[in-house]
Parts: sequence; C-alpha cells; structure tokens
Amino acid sequence: MAAKLDIDVHDIDLVEIDERFALEFDGRRIMTADGKHELTHPAPSLLKHIRSEYGARGRVLLESNGSLSPLFFSSYTIYSDQQNFTAIGSWVRQHLSTILRQDASLRLAADPKSAMAQISRLEPLHAWLHDTLGKERFALLRRAAESAEFEANERLVDEFIDNEALKDINPGFVSAEEFAESDLVRMVEDLFFGMELERQSACFGLFGITGNQSLLAPLGLMLGKLTPNEYAQSIMGALQLVDGVQIDVAKEEFAEELQQHVTFARAADEYVNSYRKGLPSQAVRDIIARGEGAQIEFKSTIRRNLNTGKNDDVIVHAWVKTLAAFMNTEGGNLLIGVSDNGTVVGLDQDEFRNIDKAGLFITDILKTSLGAAALTNLRTNFVEVSNRTICWIECRQSDTPVFCKSKGQDEDFFIRLGPSTAALGPRDLLSYQKKRFGPA
Repeated sequence: MAAKLDIDVHDIDLVEIDERFALEFDGRRIMTADGKHELTHPAPSLLKHIRSEYGARGRVLLESNGSLSPLFFSSYTIYSDQQNFTAIGSWVRQHLSTILRQDASLRLAADPKSAMAQISRLEPLHAWLHDTLGKERFALLRRAAESAEFEANERLVDEFIDNEALKDINPGFVSAEEFAESDLVRMVEDLFFGMELERQSACFGLFGITGNQSLLAPLGLMLGKLTPNEYAQSIMGALQLVDGVQIDVAKEEFAEELQQHVTFARAADEYVNSYRKGLPSQAVRDIIARGEGAQIEFKSTIRRNLNTGKNDDVIVHAWVKTLAAFMNTEGGNLLIGVSDNGTVVGLDQDEFRNIDKAGLFITDILKTSLGAAALTNLRTNFVEVSNRTICWIECRQSDTPVFCKSKGQDEDFFIRLGPSTAALGPRDLLSYQKKRFGPA
C-alpha cells in the first residue's frame, strides 16, 4: 500500500491520457474521495478548478488510497459523489417523499414574530415553489410538512397512535402514505432527475451541507430559480428552527454563517460551470443561448411532422436546405432536437431505433440531396443536453456552390438572408455566384 504523503498542491500535474485529462503526483494518479475512481475528465477545466480550490491551502495530504484530504465542500467532493450517483440517485428516489415532508424550509416557528422573519427569508423559495407546483400542490406540500411535525409530537405522547386518530385530532392531517402517492412528489422527482447529473450531484451535496434539512432550496438554486444570496437566506430561514429551538438569525453572529451558505452556493455553481467547460454539451448550450440568426438554426425533429405525427419529406428538406444555405453563405450551426424558442426537446419523437440509425439516415439524405462532396464541409455530432440527445451539425462555408435537390424536384440554390433561408432565381444566382465564388 502506498504511503500517505504531505505534498505541495503545485506539484500535482495535469496530464492527458487516452483523450481524457487526469491529475497526478509523481506518476501516482489522484483518486476520488473514496479512493475508488480515478479523477479524470474529458476537458481540463474541472481538474484545474479542483487543483486551484486546494491551491489556496498550499499543502494537502495524498492518502494511501490516492484521495486528497482534508475534505471540504468543493468540486472535488461533488465530483466524487457524482461517480457514485447511481446508488445516491436510488436513495433519493426511495426517500424523496420523506425528504420533502420533513423539509425545514416548509416549517414555520410558532411565535408570530419569528415566523414573519422566516417568511421574509423564505419568500423567493416559496414563490418559486408556488409558481412551479401550483397553488393547490404548494398548499399540500405545506400541510404535509406541518403534518410530519404534528405526527412526531403526537407520537411522543402515544407511539402507537394511528393515522385515523391523527386525522380525528387534526382534520388537515396528511399521512406519509397519502403524500407519497401524490403527483406532487412525482413532480419534484421529475424536477430533480430532469437536471443533468452534474447539477443533481451539486444539489445533493448542498442537501448534505444543510444536515439533510432541506432539498428544496438546493433544488431551486441548481435550477437557476434562486440566486446564491436568495439560497443562503432560504437556508437560514429554514434552519431558524433547529431541533425545535428558535435561533435569531438576524444577530451579527449569524452573518458569518449566512455568508458561508452563499459561498457553498457559489461553489456548487462553479462546479457545474467547470464540469461543463470545454465539453460539446456546453458548446451547444452556448449556441442555444445566442438564439437563431444568420448562422444558427433550430429544428425540433429530423423527419417527424409534429402536427400530423408522421414522417414527412418536407420536414427533412427544411433542415437540408438550411445546411446548403449555410455552406453557400458564411457557414453555421444546425441543432436538431431544439424547438424554435430554444427548448431542448431531443430526438425521441423521430423514433429511430438508436443514434447510429439516426446518423445513417442523416448521412444518406445529405449524400442524396447535396452530393458527397458537400459532406466534407459538415461535422455531425450527437450530444446529450439536459438529459436529451440532440443532433448538432457544424457547417463550414463552402469553396464551391452547393445545390440542394429534394425528392421529385429540380435542384435549388439556397443562401441565408438573416435568420431565414431563401432560394435564388436564375438572375440573382449568376450574380451571387460570381460575387461569392468568383468567375466560373
């Protein structure tokens, strides 16, 4: 077994091995916090960020299993959790209704003055939950949390009391079983597992930082519905009641704790950003953020007409002529599986058996419609974004004119005019070709 070493962080090297990046010290690979997985990533940004987080400490312990210590909430610990997220995700699914029913952000102090202070801090979180879940579901969520507290107090008096007796005492009582069967729990589950794995991992890490007291506030942060400061205020409001004891979070001594939760929130955001930086998925997100324009086009499907529910040559021709127009103008990016408003919808509606079949379909269509030579200007990628697969076709400007043929039609010449694709008639075509490609 390798010895534990006290090392200078600046002696940890970033190396590239088999198209992935890793951290090493003296040829010894750095491992995740449990020592079970190598610390590697397809892009260097995350590993540089992890090294910089430890860099502020100067020196670090390299444990005998290859992990780093001391451990603190950071990209290193979040990434370590992410490598074990199959088990973590199963645990979250299994216990989600209990987690929500006991979420501290839903419990208010009995004292009106303290409760008002809590409500003020929790307002952004509660407003988001109200808007997302709807008035009735949010009310159910609040009643479920109150019921959990009520049940715990009653069982201190009579540990064998049943749900019917609890309902007799409190008509608004919502049992754990009732709550677990509600569509509200499924909605929150979809919100959590609808996030990319890096966001789920950061969210779970923040949940742990609260002592498993609140998942809803971290979820709001990771979905971009709360700022780091709003998140920290929500956590302080949620933890205003700790084990039934009220604390005065307005006191100066708690200002440091508030700032600490802001720091935790920013660390979670930094993890997501550094994890994504340099990855194809982030490049696609950046393209979507820019919106459609002269060099960007979104299409919802490869072949499926969403109005008729059937495959349609018109749908296919729409993106093929866009690629021809990109090549004949200044190049561009086509994203298929993204709606006009920038929502990632994925390719499931096209009902290909697998991605290889989708790729083959696209290649065959492009060869038939544009010619094999035109394909040298195109690069097709299938990328996972928001847990959905989209097709990203990068298109270079062509050195020669590209004509587009559709089924049963003559060849046409397309160019981009702003965010639109337009066909040129004979007179305009001759003039444009001479100007763009030079004399024939």
